[in-house]
Amino acid sequence: MLSRQGSRSSEDRRTVPATRSRARAEGFTLVELLIVIAIIGLLSALVTGAVAKVKDQAKVTETKSAITTFGNALQVFFSDKSYYPGYDVKTDEDELEEFNAFPVLFTTLYSGKKNYIDDINYKSLVIMDYDTDTYVEALTDDIEDKDVEKFYLDSYGAPIYYRENKQKKPQDWMIKKSSFDLWSIGPNGINEACYGLDATKEAGYDDITN
Repeated sequence: MLSRQGSRSSEDRRTVPATRSRARAEGFTLVELLIVIAIIGLLSALVTGAVAKVKDQAKVTETKSAITTFGNALQVFFSDKSYYPGYDVKTDEDELEEFNAFPVLFTTLYSGKKNYIDDINYKSLVIMDYDTDTYVEALTDDIEDKDVEKFYLDSYGAPIYYRENKQKKPQDWMIKKSSFDLWSIGPNGINEACYGLDATKEAGYDDITN
């Protein structure tokens, strides 16, 4: 009898701790699962933010590259001609936000015996479709036609702006008081650089300029 009771007592000792152990294991698994979910959520947020930041920086870099390309072409053109395209185009001070002499810039640099802009992305070269009031990609015939106004879109889908300043009296709204102004309105879509360097003091200024 004592042996059987001892046996049962031994079985009870083996059974009861095992049950408690499984209960603890199930409880820890739930906690661990919640921790893992929280970590995944945190990592996902961090990765999403990092990817967005990289994409934004890529757009800035692409736009800066386009502005640099046109700026270099303008300098070479000036070395040959002693003037910048659009020197005879009057900047309307009452419509600074809309004024853009880029069509003159492109036509001047592209036409003639020498092409000054070989390195641009021609997929970003557009014309205005006045029927739909939207920009459409410039085809070869459009590019060759001097009478068709061409614009160049930055990485945000807005036209790059240009104006010649060297032949004009220096004004507060000029980014550079000599040579030329060349800029993108940046990600916020607001044309602030058209009003000159003073605009850089305003909150939210993000225009990309030469």
